[in-house]
Amino acid sequence: MIYPILLILSDFTHIILRLVFGSLIFKTGLDKFNKTKFIGLLDLAAGLFIFVGLLTNWVSLIIAVEMAMLIIWKIYRGRRSHEDLALGILLFAVALYFFTKGAGLLSIDENLLHLF
Repeated sequence: MIYPILLILSDFTHIILRLVFGSLIFKTGLDKFNKTKFIGLLDLAAGLFIFVGLLTNWVSLIIAVEMAMLIIWKIYRGRRSHEDLALGILLFAVALYFFTKGAGLLSIDENLLHLF
């Protein structure tokens, strides 16, 4: 009885997670744009793509690689506040989730799949 409700909620939580993740990546792109224009533009575009659900798997892989490199760099350089590392690890994990699961419902990826 409760199982169908959980399936419906699962789809909606996937959408909410994608929207929040895309917004966070977009926001980090805005913050990085003043320091490093290339990484800032990459994050801005990636956040927008993830938000609308376009090429979500591959864009999430790029973000996962970027976050892994950032985490390693911060640990190596000794700049590791708990909050900073926690956010990087969380974004890395969510990026891997979307790389494996895709954009889900209400996304451009999902709508394009029906065309082919």
